[in-house]
Amino acid sequence: MRTSKNDSSFIHTGASMLMVVFIIIVLITFSAAILISADNDSTLTEKLAENKTDYYMASNRGEEILADVDNALESAYLNASDEDGYMSSAKENISKLSFDFTSIEFTKDDTFTYSIEISKDRALEIMVQICIPKENDGGFYRILQWKSVSVKEWNGDDSLNVYRPGN
Repeated sequence: MRTSKNDSSFIHTGASMLMVVFIIIVLITFSAAILISADNDSTLTEKLAENKTDYYMASNRGEEILADVDNALESAYLNASDEDGYMSSAKENISKLSFDFTSIEFTKDDTFTYSIEISKDRALEIMVQICIPKENDGGFYRILQWKSVSVKEWNGDDSLNVYRPGN
């Protein structure tokens, strides 16, 4: 028996309609995935920008402290008669410096550290060694450490959930 022309055109129309619907669903799915990915990228970019800004603000404060330290060391050097006098005067001048966001602590005879808060979880730790200018190409100090460290206490999870039948 022969099928009529109208029956076959309905099948072809239905197949093309299903194809169009399938393509629209795929496009909607990909569009939603792209929008979610773009939103996540935007959030990550904002967090990174905030972290970088906080780090560089702390770094600028660290450099301001170094400028004050440099002035104190220069004053000690100009007023000292010998190297021993310079070193003791330098430590004394640095100890007199005060800052409202950090304190300077001597760790060794000629080395001191200070820390500047970057965020509630991180700090910028700076370690500086006082130098005799003629032994350090004219510089009063040498920066030994300038790094971001975590100040949040780490609590490691040592537990291991293993499947135990019957428990």
